[in-house]
Amino acid sequence: MRGPVIAGRRMPSLPVAALLVAAVVANFWYLGWTLRELATDPLAFDWEVLVESGRRVSDGGLYEHDPYYLFVWSPVAAGIFGVLEPIGVWGWRALHLAAVLLIPDRRLKVLVLLSWPFWVDLEAGNILVFVFVAALWALRGSSSGAMAFMALTLLAPRPLHLPVLAWLVVKRPEWRLPFIAMTVAHVALVVLSGWGPEWVATVLGSGARELDNDMNVGPSQLIGAVWIPIGLILGVWLTIRGRLGWASLAVSPYWLPMYLLMPFLEFDRRRLWADRDLQVSGIDSEAARHPLPAEP
Repeated sequence: MRGPVIAGRRMPSLPVAALLVAAVVANFWYLGWTLRELATDPLAFDWEVLVESGRRVSDGGLYEHDPYYLFVWSPVAAGIFGVLEPIGVWGWRALHLAAVLLIPDRRLKVLVLLSWPFWVDLEAGNILVFVFVAALWALRGSSSGAMAFMALTLLAPRPLHLPVLAWLVVKRPEWRLPFIAMTVAHVALVVLSGWGPEWVATVLGSGARELDNDMNVGPSQLIGAVWIPIGLILGVWLTIRGRLGWASLAVSPYWLPMYLLMPFLEFDRRRLWADRDLQVSGIDSEAARHPLPAEP
């Protein structure tokens, strides 16, 4: 069922409009809860784990986990956070806000700033906003954005990254050799760190653990590992269609709240604010009137 046309634009159907209203209400409900946590609890759990990994990469026990410490990223990432520790949690959170300022579209920038996933990422001290902004620029053709996204994928590999990575490698052949070079350099650093076998074992065992995470807001919270083959099939189909934001969620076995940033990739101005009824030969009128900004 298609919605009515008002002022030359087709409105969403009633079921779609109801879902949008529910999503907006839920967003602001959880956003209020997260902002209260940010104001009253100075602890940033993910940041604490990351800076602790920076100490353990040299002191030992990098992949020895307990209820308060769970590090699954590359030992190279741990070394980087050893260097970043002096900026402190509020310096790290300031970098999250700075990353949002790099979003090229003002309307998308506002949407991200009003979104619960962004503030969860900032409050916890994770890195999803950096992944999202790098992916956004990479998909707009930015070489620096692509290199940043590929580097973040190597340092903190997640199934969530795979649709965008596959799209970049297939659609932009000039980035294949740099990615291979980055991968070889990263593998060499991992080997030199001495943490390679422990890291591989940790990565292979992390998926099942995260399915039971209390913060998992994805379908696997309800149907468990049954979601994995469903999500993979759906993710491949969405990737082929170029719907990379939704594909990123689909292929992820579990959805932590900050992962919900990735669907904002769907809000490219060519898709969200273009008049779809005026599309000609696959290029919409809004994109023609307002070309994308140049690479930063």
